[in-house]
Amino acid sequence: MSITAGAVDAGSLRALQNCSTPDTQLCEATVNAIIADLPVIEFGLETIYQSIRGSAPGATIAVLGYPRLFDPVNGLPVIPPANQVQVNRAIDALNATIAKAAAESQTNAVFIDVTKKFLGHAANSADPWLVMVLAPVPPFDRLPDANFHPNVAGHRAYAAALLSAVKPAQLAKR
Repeated sequence: MSITAGAVDAGSLRALQNCSTPDTQLCEATVNAIIADLPVIEFGLETIYQSIRGSAPGATIAVLGYPRLFDPVNGLPVIPPANQVQVNRAIDALNATIAKAAAESQTNAVFIDVTKKFLGHAANSADPWLVMVLAPVPPFDRLPDANFHPNVAGHRAYAAALLSAVKPAQLAKR
């Protein structure tokens, strides 16, 4: 079984809202607050993994991390580069928390880091694997819910990371 969880509870929406402004101090303060709260997220993730183990005791739990959203050096400056760095710092800290929760959950959880697979394919790159629509979309005149989620190429990268970490042939019972 695979799971990707933690970003919403950690405050990803708040980070994206506050870091999409020119205010670098607000962005940094938001990211610092999110990082300070990550131990609570870690506990919650451990509980989720233990609950999964309770339902499927022999299952390997493939815990997928998150890619960095921005390329502050080569990407389009959709938000200030300093804020892009801060958002990526929050993602790195969240991934470390997810990895720690998987390792300490006393389950068969295995953390799969997708950061390297997505290098060069941030939302603001020339070849993005993450959706980023900056203008509101009719009929609701709001940004799409798919923003900062994988596009088709991103889903392929996630699948490749999953299949390279958890070999399906090894999961078959004989």
